[in-house]
Amino acid sequence: MTTVISTKGQLVMPAAARKALGLKPGDRLRVTLEGRSVRIEPARVARAPVRIKTNPRTGLPYADMGADAPAVTLGDVKRLLADFP
Repeated sequence: MTTVISTKGQLVMPAAARKALGLKPGDRLRVTLEGRSVRIEPARVARAPVRIKTNPRTGLPYADMGADAPAVTLGDVKRLLADFP
């Protein structure tokens, strides 16, 4: 497959490649240089399944993201809450 780089530095990925990789508009791609070659791959973040559990002490539900889930900081919470009315 070949493509052309535009005057703006943009390149169009052939439809067959997009379809094979399941890429959609807005998807992020990781670009790495390997010698004189360029490697482009989907920049997908592996996400662990979320399980809803019930706290035995309070009886309230909570989301269990697993031990390897990223930590949520106070700043993250403030940014999320800022979006609510």
